[in-house]
Amino acid sequence: QYRDEAFDNFAEISVVHQGGPCWGLKKDRSKVVKMIKMGKREGSNENRNLYHQYRFALVMENSNADGYISEKILNAFLAGSIPIWFGTTDIFAIFNPDAFIYYDINNPQPAIDRVAYLEQNRTAYRSMLSKPILADGERSLEQWFSFSDDIGNGILKRRIRSMLGYESRMYHHGLLNTRS
Repeated sequence: QYRDEAFDNFAEISVVHQGGPCWGLKKDRSKVVKMIKMGKREGSNENRNLYHQYRFALVMENSNADGYISEKILNAFLAGSIPIWFGTTDIFAIFNPDAFIYYDINNPQPAIDRVAYLEQNRTAYRSMLSKPILADGERSLEQWFSFSDDIGNGILKRRIRSMLGYESRMYHHGLLNTRS
């Protein structure tokens, strides 16, 4: 239901294209000019290619649970769209809040106003689009995305392996103490 309400809110600003299970526009479906087919979970590249056609991508999580952040926001970023995202506020520890629009379902007006402003001010839109995606650059990369040795030196991978007992606990504690 929150997706439908968000969809309706943004349709008040401009014509919208619809994809996924969101039906929205309970009042006036004439504002939907195109129904688009979204890729399945395993077809994330398909969604990235689709988002590339749009200035904004409404990417809302299925739930607002602590620590739950799916691939949705990354797909929008990788496509070059500004994500309009709903989910846990843990997102702000990972992604730069100046690079996306947080949609608070309990207080959606700030997000609606921001999109309306960016639609009218292309300089501000381009500025937002050029912001760094990660909240804390290399440190964010190491902390949240380094499952591979060639990304952030594999720090997250080793931290998880350490917590599971596969690597020295001293390594894990050393990482926590030096990176905090």
